[in-house]
Amino acid sequence: MRTPVVALVLLTACAPGAPAGPSVPTGERITIPSLGLRLSAPPPYAVYSAHADSMVIDLNPGGRTARMMSLAAAPSPKGSSCSEEATEHSKLTGGDLAYRLERKSGGSGGAEETLYGCWQQGERSYTIRCDHQDEWRPDARFCLTLLATAEVIEVADAPPTVGPGGLAGHPLGSSTEEPTEPEPAAPVGLEKELYEGFRVVLTPGAGQVWLIKDLERASTSSGFQRTDDFWAVPAPDSSSGDFVVWLEPMVDGKSVSHHDGPYDSLLVTYSALKNPPDRARLYIDALRELTEALGGTAEYRGAPLAAKTPERLRADIESVVAAWQAVGVEPGSVQALRIDL
Repeated sequence: MRTPVVALVLLTACAPGAPAGPSVPTGERITIPSLGLRLSAPPPYAVYSAHADSMVIDLNPGGRTARMMSLAAAPSPKGSSCSEEATEHSKLTGGDLAYRLERKSGGSGGAEETLYGCWQQGERSYTIRCDHQDEWRPDARFCLTLLATAEVIEVADAPPTVGPGGLAGHPLGSSTEEPTEPEPAAPVGLEKELYEGFRVVLTPGAGQVWLIKDLERASTSSGFQRTDDFWAVPAPDSSSGDFVVWLEPMVDGKSVSHHDGPYDSLLVTYSALKNPPDRARLYIDALRELTEALGGTAEYRGAPLAAKTPERLRADIESVVAAWQAVGVEPGSVQALRIDL
C-alpha cells in the first residue's frame, strides 16, 4: 500500500545539508480538528481525509504535478522503526522531527526525493511523508516550512476548515479504507510499456561514428535540450519544468553521462502513463527529426522502426492510453503520476 504522497510548493530555498531553520510561509490557516493541528498553506489548496486518522493537503489541486503533504496520527515514535531509521532531526515549534531522506530517479519530471518522518508534539505523535520531484534539484526538506507554522489545538471529531483559497473535501473524498492502485489489463506484448514506458534505440549506420558534437547538433534541431546528464524534450508549457521525451547516449549497452563518445546507440524513451495523450506526438516528432538529422536506424521492441511512418509505435501508445483509461486513470493526471512503477 502506498502512503499518500507529499510534494510541496517550494517556499524557501533550502541549501543541501542545511535543513535547520525553515522560514514560515505566508498563507491561509487550515484547521484539522481530527489531528488537533492548525497550520498555514499558500492557496490554492485542497484538504481531504485519506484514512480515518490522517489528512492530506493538496497544494496543486487538479494540477498535473502532485504537491501534497500527508499527516497521520501515530503511536509514540520513540523506539519505533521510523525513529530508529532517522538520520536527521529538526526542531519545529517546540516539537522534534526525526526523519530520513530517500532519492530515486523519476519520470519526465526528473529525480524524486522523499522525506519520511516522525514528529513528536508534546504528548502527541504524527508520521509525515513529503515527496518532491524536480529536474534540477529535488529537496524534500522544504516540507519543513509548512510544519514550522503548526500549532497544537484540541482534538475533535469534526471536518477540517479552510480559508477562502482552499477547498475542503477533495474529489478523492474521505475514506476509512486503504486506497487501492488500479490494475489495467495490459495490451498483448505491452506489459512493460504499460508501466515503464516506450523505448526506441537508434544505432549508427555502416561507417558512422556518433560523437557528442553530432548529438548536440542533432538534438538541438530535433527539439531536445541538454539536462545535467542527458537530453530531453520539454513539455509545451516549459514553465512546468517537466520533460516529455528523454534521450540517453549508450556505450556497451549502458547509459553514460558526461561522455564524449563514440556512442554505440541512443535510447529515446517516453511514458504514456505519466504524460497527457496529446504529448505522444512530441515523441513521434522527436524520433523522426532525430533520425533525419543523424541517419542510422531505429529499433522498437526488437524490430526495425520506420521513424518517418511509425504507425506501429503510435498504435501501441494509443493502446496503453486506452488500457489506463479503461480503469479510470487519465494518463498525465495527478492520479497517474502517483502510480508506482
